[in-house]
Parts: sequence; C-alpha cells; structure tokens
Amino acid sequence: MTWIENYIENFISSSFVVVLVVWGAILLLMLIFAIITAVVASKKGRNAFGWFFIGLFTGLVGLAIALAMLPKRYYIGEDDE
Repeated sequence: MTWIENYIENFISSSFVVVLVVWGAILLLMLIFAIITAVVASKKGRNAFGWFFIGLFTGLVGLAIALAMLPKRYYIGEDDE
C-alpha cells in the first residue's frame, strides 16, 4: 500500500466512526426526550404511549408541551370518568 491509499483508508474509517458516534448521540437524545415526555404526560393523566412518540419525533418541543399542559382532571370532571 502506498501512503496515499493508507491515508485515504484511515480517513474513511475514522470519519465513519465519527458519523456513527454522532448519529448514536442523536438517537440517544431522542430516546431520552421521548422517555421524559412520556413520564411527564403519564403523571398528568395522559396516554404515555402516545406521548412517547410525540417526544420521540418532536424532542424538546414535545417535552415543553407536556410540561405546559394541565393535568387531565382539569378538563374532565371527577363525575365524567
């Protein structure tokens, strides 16, 4: 192998690792937002499964909405359930 081929091979392999680490960090962050959003929504009487996906796809925006919304009991009276 010439030094050029060696340099290109090392560059490709190292940049591939960087791409994997970046995408892994993004996916981990999305998962963390999804879990926190689901927990917050569940504590407010909402569907945790649905809010998990809202948090997964919208991230910080979904979490902010979940934090800002009132608990379900404010919208539905105790007699309605």
